[in-house]
Amino acid sequence: MSSERISKHTLKNMEMAGINKRFKAHSIRHAMASALADLNVDKERIRSAGQWKSNVCMDKHYFRSNRTIDALQEIGSLL
Repeated sequence: MSSERISKHTLKNMEMAGINKRFKAHSIRHAMASALADLNVDKERIRSAGQWKSNVCMDKHYFRSNRTIDALQEIGSLL
């Protein structure tokens, strides 16, 4: 299955769940990387699971520490 198709299905499911449209399918990738970091999961395991080629990209664009848990709780409250 292509990433485009996965994104389309994810957006459809998010819409059916009533999740705010400001969140996109890619938001899940950001949230999960940050949540795993906040839970002290090894950075190499996170990088491997997210298929990033380097920690530089992952650190720059995906880690949102200190805000992650609040954001995930907000998302959860929208369900």
